[in-house]
Amino acid sequence: MLVANHFQEVAPLDDSITSILIENAALITFPEKERVITHGSICEHFFFVISGSIRVQLLTNRGHEVTLYHVHPGEVCALMLSCMLSEEPYPAEAIAESGVIALTVPVSDFDHAMQKSHTFRNLVRKKFAKRLTNVIACMEQVCNASECGSHVT
Repeated sequence: MLVANHFQEVAPLDDSITSILIENAALITFPEKERVITHGSICEHFFFVISGSIRVQLLTNRGHEVTLYHVHPGEVCALMLSCMLSEEPYPAEAIAESGVIALTVPVSDFDHAMQKSHTFRNLVRKKFAKRLTNVIACMEQVCNASECGSHVT
């Protein structure tokens, strides 16, 4: 019910697929400023953010934090999804901006739903594409503001 209330796109999934997704899911909480995902970690769960906000950031060589994007209820972390699909370590860090409540789904259940449910696959693709489009738009704004792309040909 939590997932369906916050991720309306999940409602049309087959009952068997939805059951698999939530059967082994766990509800977890992160207090404000706690690291949700650390740099270099392996993503073993898919997060559905129920409440709160997560900031995904990079740490530069000079120690500056660069915010890539925020994950709010109903959104997905594109880097987490990418790392799950590629089995690569997480290249950034994710920090709870406020208290976060999330439903976590093990990778094995996530993979099963991706294989068996066209609806779930489309949901994940759309969420990933929307996030990536937003990140690119943000980068364009930063580059336009600082004219960082003026020397690139």
